Amino acid sequence: MAIWHWMYDNPDAATAELKDAVIRISKDIWDRYYAPVFGARDVILLSIYSHIIHSFLYVPDYPIGHLIAFQIKEQMKEAGNIGSEFERMARMGRIAPDLWMMKAAGSPVSADALVEAAEHALKIVKQ
Repeated sequence: MAIWHWMYDNPDAATAELKDAVIRISKDIWDRYYAPVFGARDVILLSIYSHIIHSFLYVPDYPIGHLIAFQIKEQMKEAGNIGSEFERMARMGRIAPDLWMMKAAGSPVSADALVEAAEHALKIVKQ
């Protein structure tokens, strides 16, 4: 999102300026969120993903997709029979995403299932 903000703030920027901005932004994000975990600073790995520029704003939807996938996976585990559970979910047809999630997994799209799983994993690790 920071790259898109930069592009809107700099509509006349040349390609080289965009490249420099993307590298700077990726380093900033890496240093803030990933460096404390991996112990390496100024990594530009995040800047190589061309879809950020090429495919507009779909990249921010990735986390939502991961939340949905996790909720569905948890529902599949609870149901026990993956085949019939998948069929039940797939038969709902075209309905609004939150309504689909309510019917498929019993709750709207949310980070709650992921947070609960993380809390459960921490309890196991602390034992």
